[in-house]
Amino acid sequence: AVLGLLSFRTATFTACRQSDTVVISSANLRQVLQSSEAASKHLDKLAEERRTQIDRGFPALSLPVGASNDVCSRTIALHATRYILAPGETWKIPDNALASGAHHWIFARGRGVILAGPSDHPMNPIQTVGAGATPLVSENLCIQYGARVVALTPIEAFRISCMDIQLATISVRSLPNWFPRFRALEREACKHLKDKLFRAKSVIDMARPQKVQLLKPLKRRSSTRLNTPGSVSQSDLDPEKDCERPIFLTTPRDPFAVRERPLSPGLKRPASQSALL
Repeated sequence: AVLGLLSFRTATFTACRQSDTVVISSANLRQVLQSSEAASKHLDKLAEERRTQIDRGFPALSLPVGASNDVCSRTIALHATRYILAPGETWKIPDNALASGAHHWIFARGRGVILAGPSDHPMNPIQTVGAGATPLVSENLCIQYGARVVALTPIEAFRISCMDIQLATISVRSLPNWFPRFRALEREACKHLKDKLFRAKSVIDMARPQKVQLLKPLKRRSSTRLNTPGSVSQSDLDPEKDCERPIFLTTPRDPFAVRERPLSPGLKRPASQSALL
């Protein structure tokens, strides 16, 4: 409503505890923002980009589910946030990601990789995302397993709330014919990524240096002395000494340490991604 795209609100807030609220109309808010030239230009640019995004029907039309530019696709496009990543850039997860609910990343153009742990670990890359690969990634899985997305080529991607997708589909009389295919793609992509991240995290955790923990010696019951094949030095019994990193996990260079390169002149960052200075 603030951007002038709709004359009504698309969501209703329910308080979980006693709260203080302030109701501000979109007209009054725009009147205040008009006093700042930078804020006014930013809102105009954001509204224009969102209208173009709705006309394109992205991100729904970028998925291989046979979606059409119907009401559901345009509603999802209205709520999706567009991102542009340069080669070598890492997708930055918002600080309030967990508080804002589950989200999906949908990659429309470009290619990237999902990394977990050190970039030079043999388990990386976990998975390739983007054109010709997995187009949908669960943000909650990446947060849970400490994974990140690094762009290999210029990427155009969208961040969309799972709740917004659900609201967009249940607000119509009948589900669109492409929505069951989207749910199947969502289940398959999330299950495949979760299995890969679980295996990778297990291997990475096992390879981390661990402190030696010694058991307390048992009380000697007899004077019989056990024969040991060799002597143990005092340094081997030091519990504060860390295990060294295995040699096979050491690589001479970081294969995914791509130096971030600038975007091409025809590809600019959207207003929703850039900060208002």
